[in-house]
Amino acid sequence: MSLEAFAEAAQSEFSRDLIRHWTEMRGNRRMPGWSDIRPADIKKTLPYLWSWKFDAQADLFTGRFAGAKVLEIFGGKSFTGVIMAGMYPHEFYEFVHVRFRRIVVTPELFRSHGMPFHRFDQYYLGERVILPLAEDGSHGDGIIGVTDFRASDGIPPDDVIRKGELEDWYSLE
Repeated sequence: MSLEAFAEAAQSEFSRDLIRHWTEMRGNRRMPGWSDIRPADIKKTLPYLWSWKFDAQADLFTGRFAGAKVLEIFGGKSFTGVIMAGMYPHEFYEFVHVRFRRIVVTPELFRSHGMPFHRFDQYYLGERVILPLAEDGSHGDGIIGVTDFRASDGIPPDDVIRKGELEDWYSLE
């Protein structure tokens, strides 16, 4: 599926805002770079925004930015300048690394919806979009994403818990 289909699938106003901005900033290039992102243009989305820099030679992600709502997910711990392996429990790190690597290296566009995460006895429902970044416009060197979420009132239905986060992948072409 294409960028157009990706944009149409987005339900969250914050997802749509990031996709619109990313598309505008890339211009006629394959992808925009981190330096192209203009926070003032996506001000309402910033609390839900996050970004990681990717070092292809070392196969490492390093935290770039996390908005206030994202910091809540991580218990208030900032990940700016932190290696990704230090932010995720071991059992989740490999899964997250593989997903993020696919987005930046292939590159592809990612959207998920349903239950993006839960902590302890609290379940969160929402949507997540992740887009690749490239300072040179062609070779991925990072990702930018938004996770729009809200706490569920009580325990979600069994089918939501069982399905968890439903993934959709889109071609950048």
